[in-house]
Amino acid sequence: MARLPGTARPVPVPRLPMQDARRFGARVLDRPTLPATDREPATQATAYVGHCLLVSGRPQGRRPEVVRRLRTSATAGGLHLALDERLDEVAERLAQLHPVARDIVDRLWVSTVRLVPDEPSVASTARPVDAWPVLRSLRSEGLSAADVRLDHPTFACPGPGGALAAGAAGRRPVSMILPDPASTSRRNRRRGRRPVVVVPDTGIGSHPWFREESEVTSTVEVAGVRLGLGGPMDVGRPEPRNPLDGTVAAYAGHGTFIAGIVRQQCPRARIEGIAVMDDDGGVNERMLLNTLVALLVRQAVAVTTGAAADMIDVISLSLGYYHEEPGDEQTDPVLAGILRELGEWGVIVVASAGNDGTTAPFHPASFAGQAVGLRPDAVPLLSVGALNPNGTVAHFSNAGTWVSCERLGVEVVSTLPVTLEGTDEPIERGEHRGEARSALDPDDFSGGFGTWSGTSFAAPLLAGQLLAHLARSRSLGSADRATAVRRGWAAVRREVPDLS
Repeated sequence: MARLPGTARPVPVPRLPMQDARRFGARVLDRPTLPATDREPATQATAYVGHCLLVSGRPQGRRPEVVRRLRTSATAGGLHLALDERLDEVAERLAQLHPVARDIVDRLWVSTVRLVPDEPSVASTARPVDAWPVLRSLRSEGLSAADVRLDHPTFACPGPGGALAAGAAGRRPVSMILPDPASTSRRNRRRGRRPVVVVPDTGIGSHPWFREESEVTSTVEVAGVRLGLGGPMDVGRPEPRNPLDGTVAAYAGHGTFIAGIVRQQCPRARIEGIAVMDDDGGVNERMLLNTLVALLVRQAVAVTTGAAADMIDVISLSLGYYHEEPGDEQTDPVLAGILRELGEWGVIVVASAGNDGTTAPFHPASFAGQAVGLRPDAVPLLSVGALNPNGTVAHFSNAGTWVSCERLGVEVVSTLPVTLEGTDEPIERGEHRGEARSALDPDDFSGGFGTWSGTSFAAPLLAGQLLAHLARSRSLGSADRATAVRRGWAAVRREVPDLS
């Protein structure tokens, strides 16, 4: 790990697999380029898309002015912009839902601009455009982080650089003897709305626990727009996997595992999985931000129009990245703004603290206590570290004043897709009296269950506990904004009493 000048805080340097680096066109800012001052923190190591920037605003709103200013600056630097307009229709469909939606989209929607040299040459081909110095120049000309920013590849936890977690975090098949926790609640049918949790992750795979559409879904739409991979927001796909590589992908089943943890804590909850990332565990920041914007629009419109059936109660995020300029929400106002406004509309956001064994701020978890704070009119963002089975904090779990609490996150047992199987073989096979015998197949999860470790799984554990409190709330059927915030705060106080 690198260290910032003048501080003992270790800063993880992202280690991107070659396939991810190619997919995102990623660069790694692996050493401080700007020293700390009285007004600004030092630059922190980060990964970013090297040839792109993100600009804010909807196509028919503030974006044209931001792009105009950016184009003027880029032209002076020998570059021109290629604006990606493929998501413009999606942005406008969301904005047309309601005036409150139009305001949200205009402030928080992001689009990609590609930086292209005016006159490509051998030199420019050998040395590709670098968005980081371009961004620094734009900052000096008055364009803020609310206008233009880097596009950070965001990864599931454990993410790249999670070497401390690697030895203990691998999946392992196990047998689950207990029945589906929801079987009892199905027999005792309860009327009224189910508490809803949304999980933007790798989606939810095939499993016997997740057959009821009223309980679990992998198809989430807002304004008729399907969110996640396979929908209109999916404009960049990873490279195809090597067909000769029979290993199980690093994050295959990640979202399914999270869904099983929630189910064990709150069988009555409705789980909505959005596949924002493939089994490689990576998502570009544009996809993540605009997915969260769509969810914010859904919540704001539901509350404003009294459509309680469309409301969201909890969002569980087991992903993140390290920002190049860590600090308060002003360094990352788009992501921080989305999180703050979700809390203002009554949604509890729970985020994993990260698995690098560092106190360096990990976004979005590091905004806990900042983006929302402890205001009575907004539910706070919660960040969650991991505990060992004996109650000690896991050595890989990130730490800091921004970590709200810890929950079990080591050798957790939960659901995995029954279709998940690799080519690793048991160390022993045999037959006796016509019956096949073998040692444990280390990558055959057809039994549907396994163990895994990481703050990725501590966060949904807290999410499930919060949902269990919400499920008992007499006001769950109310779409009133103040009521939604009060019941969210009541659940938070029960599970994280030290916070208030």
